[in-house]
Amino acid sequence: MIKICKHVKNFEELVKIFNNEEFQIENCVDKCEICCGTKELFVIIDDKTIVAGALDELKSLIKKD
Repeated sequence: MIKICKHVKNFEELVKIFNNEEFQIENCVDKCEICCGTKELFVIIDDKTIVAGALDELKSLIKKD
């Protein structure tokens, strides 16, 4: 299961990455230290948090998983 916090930066672009996959948008995914603290991009895939500084980096990390 892919979870996306609706408050993460570049939310719209992040949702486009997963447009062909099943994902869940949540109001909060309890990762405030990332979302509000460092303000990095992140998603949670099968309870594993993937964090990146840029959208291209996140795409790359997701493909590796």
